[in-house]
Formats: sequence, C-alpha cells, structure tokens
Amino acid sequence: MKKIMILGLLLTGINGGLSMEVTLPKYSMNVYNLENGMKVIVEEVPENEMVAIQFWVQAGSSDETDAEAGIAHVLEHMAFKGSEKVPGADFAGKIEGLGGYINAFTSSDNTVYHITIHKKNFEEAIKILSDVITAPLVSPEELKKELEVILEEWRRGEDIPEARLYKEFFLNAYKLHPYRNPTIGKPETISSFKREDVLNFMEKWYYPENSFLVIAGGINPESAFQIAKKYFGEWKREKGEKRKRVQEPQQNELNTFVVKGNFAETRLMIGFHTVNLRHHDAPVLDLISSLFTQIYSSRLNKELYLKKNLVHNIFSYSYTPYDDGIFIIGASLDAQNVEKVIKELTKEIKDFPWIITEEELANAKISTIKSYLLLNQRVDSLAREIGFFTSFAGDPSAINSYIESIVKTSIQDVRRVFKKYFKIENMTAGLLLEKGSEEISENTIKKWIEEIWGAEKKELIKSKETLKDEIIKVKLSNGPVVLMKKTKGAGTIDFTLYLKGGVLYEPEDKVGISNFIARTLPRGTEKFSQEELMVKLDEIGGSFSASAGSDSFVIGFSFLKGFEEEGMNLLMEILLNPSFPDEEIEKVRKQIIDDIKAREDYLPSLARDGLQEGLYKNHPFRFNPLGTTTTVQSITREDLIKFWKKMMVGENITAGVAGDFDDEFENLIVSSLGEVENGVSPSKSVRAVLQPSKVEEVIKQVERKQVHIMLGFLTVPINHPDIYPLIVLDGILSGQGGRMFRELRDEKALAYALTAISFRSSEPGYIAVYLGCDPSKYREARRGIIDVLDKLEEDLTEDEVNRAKNMLIGNYWIWLQSTSSKSDALARSEFYKLGYKGFKDYEDYIKGVTIDDVKKVIRKYITPDKYVISVVGKFKKE
Repeated sequence: MKKIMILGLLLTGINGGLSMEVTLPKYSMNVYNLENGMKVIVEEVPENEMVAIQFWVQAGSSDETDAEAGIAHVLEHMAFKGSEKVPGADFAGKIEGLGGYINAFTSSDNTVYHITIHKKNFEEAIKILSDVITAPLVSPEELKKELEVILEEWRRGEDIPEARLYKEFFLNAYKLHPYRNPTIGKPETISSFKREDVLNFMEKWYYPENSFLVIAGGINPESAFQIAKKYFGEWKREKGEKRKRVQEPQQNELNTFVVKGNFAETRLMIGFHTVNLRHHDAPVLDLISSLFTQIYSSRLNKELYLKKNLVHNIFSYSYTPYDDGIFIIGASLDAQNVEKVIKELTKEIKDFPWIITEEELANAKISTIKSYLLLNQRVDSLAREIGFFTSFAGDPSAINSYIESIVKTSIQDVRRVFKKYFKIENMTAGLLLEKGSEEISENTIKKWIEEIWGAEKKELIKSKETLKDEIIKVKLSNGPVVLMKKTKGAGTIDFTLYLKGGVLYEPEDKVGISNFIARTLPRGTEKFSQEELMVKLDEIGGSFSASAGSDSFVIGFSFLKGFEEEGMNLLMEILLNPSFPDEEIEKVRKQIIDDIKAREDYLPSLARDGLQEGLYKNHPFRFNPLGTTTTVQSITREDLIKFWKKMMVGENITAGVAGDFDDEFENLIVSSLGEVENGVSPSKSVRAVLQPSKVEEVIKQVERKQVHIMLGFLTVPINHPDIYPLIVLDGILSGQGGRMFRELRDEKALAYALTAISFRSSEPGYIAVYLGCDPSKYREARRGIIDVLDKLEEDLTEDEVNRAKNMLIGNYWIWLQSTSSKSDALARSEFYKLGYKGFKDYEDYIKGVTIDDVKKVIRKYITPDKYVISVVGKFKKE
C-alpha cells in the first residue's frame, strides 16, 4: 500500500474542500517465467493465512469454431473427472478434505481453475491442480454423463430471466465477433461432443505459453514459485493455436430488439460499444459506471429508482475484456412503465456530461478506491483481479497504473470519453417482456429513443472484558452488547448490528413489516433527505444495508478509516432519527409487492417457500420475510414508526465492530450507542414448532423446463448441542465431494444444481436437500434423494466426516477474511448465544464432532416417515 494526497481541488466538496490522506493500493507482484514458457505471478498478503491459486488458460468460448460451441466449458467440467496420473480422482473432494474450495469458470476469453486454501496445504493444492490441468483423462463414460449435467445447466439458464436477456443482448449487439455466442454453447453441439473433440480443443489451447498461474495470499513469493515450478515446470506441450478472431465492425445505427418471456417482470438492457482493458479510456468508463449506478448518489439510481420509482432495480458496468467490449445499463420494471423508463433513461444518458459535478466524480473515485482496497481482504478476489489484468491488459502490474489513472481522471476526461462512445448510432437497446404484456415493436423502441435523444454525561459501560483473539466485549448500561476486534492495515471499519426482529416478532396481519422498515430506513432522516444521505455515504466511502430474516433484523455499515466521527454520526442519525417519508413508503411498498410478484420467476425460492409452509404450519416461519401482498398493503407509516421504536432499544442491540481503528474510536462507539433509549427487547411468538406426523407433500405446478425439489426435516435451534453434528451432516451431503453431488450428479447425471441446505435460527431449524432436474427425471431424482438418505448412517465413513469437517473449517476461514465478515461473526455469535470466546471456537466445535455424533443426529432427525417434500415445476403426479 502507499498513501497519496488527494487535493481538495480534486475532491471538491469533501471534508470542506480540505486535502485528505487516502490509502491507495499498490501491488508489488513478483512475476516469474518457467522454462516451458508459462508465467507465475505471486502477490504476497502477509497477514492472511489463506492462499488463492488460479490457473488461467487464454482460451474461452470466443476461441471455438461453430461446431465447437460450448466445448471450452465442457473441458472445464471434465478436468475434474480424473487425470491420466490419477484416474477417477475426486479432485474436489481432496481439496475440500484439506479445508479448501475449488471450482472453475469459463468465459468468452478464458478458462480459469481456482483454489482457495490455508497456506499450510498450499503444496498439496498445487499438486492437485497440476493433475487437473496437465493431463485430464476425459473418459468417454464420464463425458457422456457430464454432457447431460451441462444440458441441465443450459436448461436452468433458460429459466433465469437475466440469463435469457444477456444471451439475446450479446447476440444482437455483436454481429460478427464471437462475443455474441453464449459460453455454455448450444444443446445440439453439447450433445454431439466426443472424447476426441475435447482432447483436440485442449491440444490447441492448453499449452504453457498460453497459460499462467496466479498465487495470492500469505506465502513467500520465492517459495511459492519453487513449488509451482516443481509441479508445472515439467509440463511440456507443443505450441497450439493463436487467436484469429473476426473483429466487430463499427456500429452505425441504433439497434433494437424485443424478446417475449414467460416471466413476471420486464427487463431492459442498453449498451454502447467501447474498448478493451488495454485502452487508456477503460478506467474512465469504470468511473462513468460508478457515476451512473454504483454509488449512493449515482445519477440513474437517484432519478429512476429513488425519486421516480420507475424501476425495480437498475445497474451498469463497463465490460472491457480482451477484445473491444461494451458498456451495459440494465433495469427491471413493470411492462406499463416501459415507455417512461426508456425515455427517462435516454434523457439521463444524453444529459449526463453536462450535469455531472466535481463532487460526484470525487465520490465515484472514493468508491472505486475502496473496491480495490477490499481486494486485500479476500485473496481469491485479489488473484482474480490480477488474472484479469494479466489476461486482458497483458501485464499484471497494469492494475497499479489503472488505479492511478482512476485518481488522475478529470471531469474533462469523463466528458471526453462519454461523448466518444455514448452516441445513439452506437447504441443497442433490448427488452425482455413479461408474460401477458402488450406487444412492443423494435421500431417503437427506436422511436422513443430518437424522440428524446434529438430533443449530558453518564456512566455508559456496565462491564468490559477481553476475550480470545484480543476481542473486546463491552456491555453498556443502556443495554447494547458490543464486540470489537482491531484489524490493522484493513483501511476500512465495519459494523454489524443484530436486532430481534423478522417474522418471529411480527403480528400476522403485518407480516413483512421488518423488511419494509429495512428498505425504508435509509430513505431519509430528520436532518437529511434521502439524496443528502446518499451523498454523505459517498463522502466517507460508506455503505449501509439493512435486511430482515426469520428471527433477526441485521444492519451492515462500513466506511473508510479517517472518517470515524463522520461515520458514527451518520449511523446514529439513521438509527435514531429515521423520518419514514410518506412518498418513500409508497415507493417501497410498490417495490416489495413487485418483488413478491417476481419471486414467481425463481423456482428454487418457491420450492423453499413450500418447504417452510409444510414444516412450520402454525408457526411464523411459514411466512416469507417479504410478507404477502395483503399484509404489505396494510402497513402504514404509523405501523413502521411504532415497530421500529419497539426494535431500536438498548437491550435489543448486539453489535460487532471490526477494522482499522484505535482506542479513541472505541470510546466513540460507546458514547454513540449510549444514546439509544433503554428498553426491553420485543417478545416473540409463543407458537410451538410441531414435528410432521407423516410424509407431507407441498406441490406447485408451474410451466418450466425444470422441476425443483426440496426435501427437509425439522431439527433444533442454533444453540442446541446437536447443531454441530448437524452442520457436519450438511457438509457430508454438500459440496462437489459431497454424497449428493457424487451419487446424483456425477454417477447418475440427474441434475446440474443440487445441494444440502440448512436453516438455523433461535427456533427449531431444518436440514434439507435441493435438486433441480428435467421433469422426466423427477421420480428417479426423488427416489435418488431418499436412497441416499436411507443408507447414510449405514454407509457413513470416517473419511466422509473428516472431509466435511475440513471443508466447513476451510470455508469458515475463507469467509472470515474480510472485516465485514469478522464484524458479522462477532455480532451473530453473541446474538444467538453460541458461547464463542474467539474466532477459532467454531473450528474447535467442528473438530470435536465424531462419526458417532453424526450417526446419532441422522437417527434422530432424518426420519424416513416424517418429512416435508416441496416440488415446483411441471410434472406428472403418481
């Protein structure tokens, strides 16, 4: 890291125009070259115990011929199915058994295999990765099964509205360049692939000079390189092909398209052809995206979402890949608002260069700098960013000059770049219309766009103690409990507040009121309007979030070091003085009802809703935290104020704080939370959760390409002694090395998506299995789930238990890297009375689980005659 002075001239309007010291990331990457031509890039993150290992191949779907459509993705899948050195090896299971995470992804330009693991297991992980990459077996039998799995993945994508729109958008925006082709390919090509096709593609593109390895984390660079050399240095393969892509011609007229879909919401996407990551305009385009939608005071978010409530959500990003990319703006909305949204959005885009201010640009820079600072908190994200710059810019150190370009960008640069690319003749605009909506033609969209484009002090601390890991626990006299952990060098400070709230504490005729409050809370206070609040957050590099669940109301708040006083003042203003403006309440009400409606498009969520309805028949957990259309319609401003006052009392606050702060800030936390009124926590519903007396089915027939199954069993509250064996059981069933994945996907190719799901709360929770498959496979899939569960206790092995334990512990430490995760872990442990005294306690509890403990909970809770199965999709009932 290095510190730079950003003058008030650059950051006008921030901190009264005074100069400010801002931490700027600086990466000192070590770049090595193996004799075979492969690069190894190592970035040391000294205080991080984890290591990310990512193998990048400079080949993706845009390097395929028409007959090969989807084959890069197929090869990615097959790499995990055994190697010539270790046939049939369970690579994912091995990594999970070491406490790590392994996966891969294919994009238009790359195929990437990535592992995140503790540094003590680095060499074993490298060894496994080299087996995966250098000599995949690609057996015909495994290929046949995996192709069916990939077809399930394709079907799943067809049922996701965003995926459908993206596919159509790129197909229309790119007329010749292979970026127009979907990464997953086409069913007809996927089904046709033989072993020799996959191996031929590998021979063409998988060779040392066309690949590189990125390593980031708590490991010495020279040691990392020597280990990489040991396992990749002997990899020999003749040079394959070099990219020979057809380049996209210049677009010279407005391009529009319309697609009808069987979905509950309308989606809009607009794009402008731009540049690749190597171009000097790329950093400016990223700032324009921040100015459009990615900061709280952003233009499009403020005008179309917050003020006019015309869209359900809006986003933008600058896609700058290997070849020339595209700037994308997207939104979801109601069909009746299409004309208004297109016209308003066109106006905002057209007027943007003339209305943007220095203050907005300064806020966008702070937000962008923060995003790069946060890379140091997650080694997997850092490694991926280094990989992008290595692949697309041709130089990993380009990340440093890129960040410096962000800081140096002037408002004149923004205007220049904007005028260069954001032209009507360079625009592609498309709609995915919801079911039952009126027809809108491509010419109508053109007409709308062209029309606009042309025209007093008390004793605050009751008790204070130091726990393990130098965690400070403070109990305030007015009720709040605060756990604090200093993390030097983080550059940010994160708060997480847990309150008793959610459906467990709501009247049944007001279900959803906690969620309603969560969405309305940051929309204005007694001192600040919503717009002013968003600007204040941007000025401190801040973020605020609130969410309501089944038994909790959770607030997340973050800001940059150096803004401690401003941050705490803003947080307390939001918590103690929310104004709940009438106009914002109505906007939120509509948005929630829209979300309830949109939920019909996400069948896994519907399946889970059905499962909870069956398990919690007379209990509040049968309700979704969103509420129902009826209850949301009934909630008044007075209801919101009354319920918030009921929640926002001292005894009901549990806070976790983690980040780069000092003793003075600890005192500020205490004095700030000491302002909260003392009071008693809300009372929860006293209705008992009753065990199902038989097998119960919850069926919802919906016309889709897949059937979604959730089968679940009631368990115990989160602080019950059985919870850790149940967590391990979840791990045994989950993951790529888990029993469900192995038996139902790898062996039988019944599904692409399947996993175990655990719901844990202050009330009895559940453990469930989820699977999505073709309707013709429904009966076999359902029987398969039952068969796996029936033989679980009898067949359970020590290896399975140990793999699950290591996977859970590894995933926990991977998650815990960031200060936001640490603050959440602190607050959550105290809120649910888990008894943790330090971060390692979770690991110790998991390690203490034996195979007998797991078998005991299987007998106790996995009852073959008492469970609920929820099924959503179109299938024939017996």
